[in-house]
Amino acid sequence: MSAILEVGPFVFDAAHFLPSYKGVCRRLHGHTYAVTVRVRGEVRGSMVMDARALRELVKKVITEYDHKLLVRQGMGTAIREALRGVGVEVEIVELPEDPTVEVLAKDIANKLAQQLPPHLSLEVCVREGFGAAATIVARL
Repeated sequence: MSAILEVGPFVFDAAHFLPSYKGVCRRLHGHTYAVTVRVRGEVRGSMVMDARALRELVKKVITEYDHKLLVRQGMGTAIREALRGVGVEVEIVELPEDPTVEVLAKDIANKLAQQLPPHLSLEVCVREGFGAAATIVARL
């Protein structure tokens, strides 16, 4: 028998901007993100996986984004230097593309997938404030 285990939401805050976007999201702004994770697989023993272990793994991964500036890969050094020049301390996370909610969900899913048992499938839903959400479905 297969089952789904869901944990979350886990909440964190981060800033970003979308330089390729034509609109207000091109400007630097921030969000409170909420992440929910679901794993699906065969019940082994009495569970799909230990819920406490999954919660701890998700917390560890999302801590990497909390109170950070999310930017497209290759932009971090220039931004860090510019902000340091005006006395602003910033921690930057570089993502492979503009840091949309979809790209963030995919990045989180990739990091979780590397640490989960191979018999599970994975869904990661990231909510960006109250206005948008993206769900990534991954087969492990």
